[in-house]
Amino acid sequence: MGAPGPARPKGHSPIRLSRAVTFPTYQLRATLHAPGLAPDRQMEAAVRVVLGWASDKLPNPLAGIEELPNPFRLEVDAGTVLETVWRAEARVWSFRLVHPDTGDVRTAVPGRTFTTHGTFLERGGAVEAAVQTLCTQPPAAPRDVDVVRPAFIRSLAAEPGLKDVVPVDGKPVVLAKEAQLADL
Repeated sequence: MGAPGPARPKGHSPIRLSRAVTFPTYQLRATLHAPGLAPDRQMEAAVRVVLGWASDKLPNPLAGIEELPNPFRLEVDAGTVLETVWRAEARVWSFRLVHPDTGDVRTAVPGRTFTTHGTFLERGGAVEAAVQTLCTQPPAAPRDVDVVRPAFIRSLAAEPGLKDVVPVDGKPVVLAKEAQLADL
């Protein structure tokens, strides 16, 4: 047996660090549905809609949106970050927005953040989109977040239009062929 550890001062208890809890609140895989627009114009429209939404989440509006889709990283403060990546050769644009809970829908919880990331890909004459929102919060925070759909989804659904690839409706997806596995 080893020697006993250092004596703890009376009245003091150890500090127990706990990990934050992260859970998804929204996810979508869809294609943009704008038959009258070329894929590059659909991509441009999607990027503008997303950056307009992200700009509304920031303390100051984004400048230079007309110079899309140039990649950038903007750290507004320790808790708010917007990053974008553009790969012209692959025709892929991705973004990530991390921001603290602002209490838009429910009372803000200190230490709670939302991370929304998404990717838009031109493929086969169409633009595919994948979006996910995650909530991260202290372990003792109330779990009063069920679904947090980013507002830009409604904007994209209105124009240029969205069509679900795999509807997220809680029902199991039955695969008829192994090739369908890629859709998931």
